[in-house]
Amino acid sequence: MKYPYDIVSIVRKKTFSVEAHFTRALDESPLKMFEEPFSRFVFTVIENGKAATANIPVSCTEKLYMDTQALYTASLNNRASSISSGTSPAYTTRFVTGRNHGKTPIQVLMEDPEHGRDTLNSEYTWLKENLSKYPGNQKLMDAIKDAASIDIDSLKDNKSLTASMSTEILSIGQRPLVRKKRPDGMCFVYEASVQIDPSRDYPVTVAISNYYAPVIKTDKGLYNVQSSKMDKSSLTKNTMALSMEEWINTVSIMRDSKQAYYFSNFKLALNLADEASKKAREEADKIKAASGPMEAVIM
Repeated sequence: MKYPYDIVSIVRKKTFSVEAHFTRALDESPLKMFEEPFSRFVFTVIENGKAATANIPVSCTEKLYMDTQALYTASLNNRASSISSGTSPAYTTRFVTGRNHGKTPIQVLMEDPEHGRDTLNSEYTWLKENLSKYPGNQKLMDAIKDAASIDIDSLKDNKSLTASMSTEILSIGQRPLVRKKRPDGMCFVYEASVQIDPSRDYPVTVAISNYYAPVIKTDKGLYNVQSSKMDKSSLTKNTMALSMEEWINTVSIMRDSKQAYYFSNFKLALNLADEASKKAREEADKIKAASGPMEAVIM
């Protein structure tokens, strides 16, 4: 059995996989069910034959599921709104090159209300200067003109438009694994993020970084990664783009796996809790019996 803990595996030129590792919290609080950090999902992205991995706490599962659901629903509403409003070019026409690639003129305005119009004016000037070479520029020029007539303030509270912008739904900062230490004292470190940009054909981007760096333990017991002194030759930074269907399936399986483990182990955990409670009461009764009856105090 090569991949016993895999619950998701998406293979193209790159590979994205998710493993489920669950451990019960038996010692002190069995009904908490999941012992962290040992209970976790492991994200892996393999690119050019190199793997980058990151641990994702089980506590992130529900938020990932809800954020994904909310963004997908808002994206559908945005699409429906564009259709019902006559598909205004400012909302539907996208830049195909440059730093605004994949964005609509409305997105440019929303992402930078202060300088967005200047950016669009600059884009318009370039498109007009090259119109003779690229007649297709006219379509984007018309979209920019359309955007120029729209009040930016009216866009700020439009949730369906906000859904068309890139959103980070998972961010795992520098996390060292001190048990994975090299002879030179440097420890393995991972970082991970998941972003959703509905303007892309594959809107979900999973990014994972691995490297070795010095780690210092503070007086409070926290671990600080000295990233400025990292071994740059050890850096592996992999990304994989997923379709919305692939990502929705991924978070759904993660959620189902967590719930299945919870329910399949709940009876055992409850029995342990009942036994511990019963034992504690019996011990208390023994102590009470051994202390004898209370003598009356005569004033």
